[in-house]
Amino acid sequence: CICLRLQVHGHDFSCLAPIATASSSNSSTGSSAGDNGTSSVCPALLYVSGSEEKVLRVFEAPQAFIDTLTAVRNSQCPAVGAAVACALSAAANSAAAASGSSDSIAAVPTAARGRALGASVAALGLSNKAVYVEDQVPAETAVGQGSKAGFGAGTYTEGPDFVPCAMPGVVTEPPLEEHLAQNTLWPEVRKLYGHGNDVSCVCSSPNGRIIASACKAQSAGAAAVWIWEVGSWKATGQLPSHTLTITQLEFSSDGNICCQVPEIVA
Repeated sequence: CICLRLQVHGHDFSCLAPIATASSSNSSTGSSAGDNGTSSVCPALLYVSGSEEKVLRVFEAPQAFIDTLTAVRNSQCPAVGAAVACALSAAANSAAAASGSSDSIAAVPTAARGRALGASVAALGLSNKAVYVEDQVPAETAVGQGSKAGFGAGTYTEGPDFVPCAMPGVVTEPPLEEHLAQNTLWPEVRKLYGHGNDVSCVCSSPNGRIIASACKAQSAGAAAVWIWEVGSWKATGQLPSHTLTITQLEFSSDGNICCQVPEIVA
């Protein structure tokens, strides 16, 4: 069954790529992956997606997802569950330590408030908003306000345009459609602007330090591959090579080569 729905979008998706996260042992010493060839990679806590729009969106795993994944694996095999919990904790610690550092792997833009519990999407909205434990409105308070308990409960009231309040939490049984649409989302933490047309493909390097993306194109200028630095989320360069849309991108296992597959016109 579907236990999580990470993103809800108003457009068709065209691409998605997970971003690797370095182990805490490297971040604690300030070293970058590749310095000594011994760095390890933990479960990705970030991913970047593109759709029928000119912007790339970066999402970060919320605490509810981490707790759910740990609980699921632990129910199947306690030993594996413990290993998953350890790996996720290491990745989260690494991301927190690397936050704000442009030369660290997956410098996750976790806010000063800590990791978000989940996310909520406004009515007819494309971007979601991170929600935190302290944002929740207790049931007794919500009743007095004429709304429902949850995150953002004070914002929406019952009516024709009522938007259910997000209540992210650990998924312990097959969730209903309403829960999937509201309570399992990942917070959007960055938007990457630069492409002039709809994004067609995106990929992340194996060490999680850079992202490559391309958009629909009918000229060499528009077909250039954009390179983004993870952490600072800045465009660091463009790779011109084709004159039509690049439909697929992929890095080599060592991250030194970026393979491009262009559109072929018969």
